[in-house]
Amino acid sequence: MITLKYLLLGLTYLGFGLGYVPGLRMNRAAIAIVGSGFMVALGVVNLKTAWEAIDPSTIVFLLGMMIINSTLGASGFFQLALEFLTRFTPSSYGKTGYFPRGYLETLPIL
Repeated sequence: MITLKYLLLGLTYLGFGLGYVPGLRMNRAAIAIVGSGFMVALGVVNLKTAWEAIDPSTIVFLLGMMIINSTLGASGFFQLALEFLTRFTPSSYGKTGYFPRGYLETLPIL
C-alpha cells in the first residue's frame, strides 16, 4: 500500500512537472482530479479525509483570481503592461520595439 501511494503521488507530480500527460489530452487540473480520484478509488486516502482536505476559501480565491485575470486580458491590460515595461528593459526587445501594438492579439488563444 505504501509503494502504491508513492507511485501514484510520483506519477501525479510528474504530470504536474510536465504540464500535460503525453498521449492524453490532460492539463494540470485534470491530472490533479484524476490523481486524487485514483487515490480515493484505490483506498490510499478515504473519502472523508479527501473532502476535509479541500479548503473552500482557497477555491473561492482561485475562482476570483481567474475572473480578474480573464477580465484584465479581455480589456487589453496585459498588452499595455507589456508595452510599458519593455520600454524600461535593457534588452533589444524593449529598445527595438520588438513587441508592436496588438502583439498579444496576434497570438493564438489556447
